[in-house]
Amino acid sequence: KQSGHDRVTAAAEPVVLPPVVESRQGDIVVMEDYSPAGDGLAHFKAALAQSGSRVVRVAVLGDSYIEGDIFTQNVREQLQDVYGGSGVGYVNMYSEFPGFRRSVRQSGSGWDVHTVSAGNCRSSLVSLSEQYSTPSGNATATYKGVSKYRHLDAWEVSRCVFVSSGASRLTTKTGGDSVVVHEVEASTRAQCITVPGTTSAFTVKSSDKSLAAIGVWLDGVTGISVDCMSSRGYSGVTLSKVSKELSESMREFIDYDLIVLEFGINAMSASQTNYSSYSRLMVKVINHLKECYPRADIIVMGIGDRGQKSLSLIHIS
Repeated sequence: KQSGHDRVTAAAEPVVLPPVVESRQGDIVVMEDYSPAGDGLAHFKAALAQSGSRVVRVAVLGDSYIEGDIFTQNVREQLQDVYGGSGVGYVNMYSEFPGFRRSVRQSGSGWDVHTVSAGNCRSSLVSLSEQYSTPSGNATATYKGVSKYRHLDAWEVSRCVFVSSGASRLTTKTGGDSVVVHEVEASTRAQCITVPGTTSAFTVKSSDKSLAAIGVWLDGVTGISVDCMSSRGYSGVTLSKVSKELSESMREFIDYDLIVLEFGINAMSASQTNYSSYSRLMVKVINHLKECYPRADIIVMGIGDRGQKSLSLIHIS
């Protein structure tokens, strides 16, 4: 289900919904368009028509349902089959369980990870991923292509996006190329190091604590890119903390044509039947994301099933 371009408002009076549609048409699952004009994906459709000349960017924001690129890795593969493109898109700087994600080989050390859930984030550095990393010493992050999924064995552009509160130094290396040292000036705005050239490996290193690394993006020069940004245990409401100023400066390098929200299961419980408070908070989130990324269409995925264990006692006489 998707929100369209107009500002979303909480229902103050009964709303007449569109006629019910069959949820499936053969192998295709039909999405319901609740935008007032019925043109909720107009921008994304127009962007897809330009996929031969630029990168069409999709961000999928969700909870553990998509952790490790589950679900999104298949969506990315099929979209790149049709519209072209290469690379896994966004990857964070450090993962405690890098082998869990099969769509990229990630390794590294020396990073302190700051997340919204841990409460150790500076508000000005909260992006869509809701995390960033700072060097705790000689920090390094390496990414390598994989062949488990199509289009991920190599990519054409490697990017590292960061904010540096002081002058700092960052080094990059792609494939067999020599290390390149980048002198970075202090700025409150997002900065991006872009390394062009087809490669199957990318390494970033820094030891400057003034550097806050938002992440890396491994993409093609055209086609489609699908970013998986999962936050385990989140309900989605903390996305209202995404910095509009950071998003505005990041749009110069990374802008989105479509944002998909996959949340809700962590707000559910067997005893709760009224979710109006949660829906109001998510309306706030959607409107905030529209301000952060005004070009992006927004799709809201329906909530999946959630199982619950129960203990049954059997009395045997």
